[in-house]
Amino acid sequence: MANYGFEMLRRWTIRSKEIVDKAEDTTIKIAGEDVVATAQQFEDRDQQVNALMTTTAKEMLERDSAISKLATVYDKTCSALLVKMPYATLPGRASSLNTPDDKLAGAELVEDLLARIAGVDENHPEPGDAPTGEAWAQDLMKQLAPAVDAATKEFNEAVRSSEDLQKAQAARAGTKFELERKLLGFKRLVRDVFGSHSREYHSLRERLSRDEAPEPVPAE
Repeated sequence: MANYGFEMLRRWTIRSKEIVDKAEDTTIKIAGEDVVATAQQFEDRDQQVNALMTTTAKEMLERDSAISKLATVYDKTCSALLVKMPYATLPGRASSLNTPDDKLAGAELVEDLLARIAGVDENHPEPGDAPTGEAWAQDLMKQLAPAVDAATKEFNEAVRSSEDLQKAQAARAGTKFELERKLLGFKRLVRDVFGSHSREYHSLRERLSRDEAPEPVPAE
């Protein structure tokens, strides 16, 4: 089955609705109303996709901004840590960590290391709550932890938005496929009712442009 473009489907739907509005044939009205309903569902899902694309783009920008701020704090924290512990094994500078996920994971590793040095455990999760650790490590945690938390929040929100977008796109694709099948079936019905040489039938056979995929022509 051919894969039709969105604009062609919209124009095809408009022409189908025009036929339904003028027709007196019961089969045309029954089938046409179903086509129009599916077309409306497709439009609703397309609008949802467009809205989620805008939201996801915004979330990605906010994620990248938070990761950028984290990278600055992370590099300073690592440099200070290496002064105190020259032989410590760290993930590397932020610029060497390729993705936002890598940068966040690297910062979390350093945060965990500082937590152990500072004596922070699950009973004392906040920097400064554990009195037995190294004070300098606690101070570095106070600097790094808020940036990690902010980046984690923005990262998770961007992931959720991206997942919502993917689900919406899949739903739209399913409705688009359903609409294509119904429009083709409606075109066959129009041919049966009005004839293969009718204005109604030929209005549905006209393509939007030469760029559109060719549609299969049922055998006469």
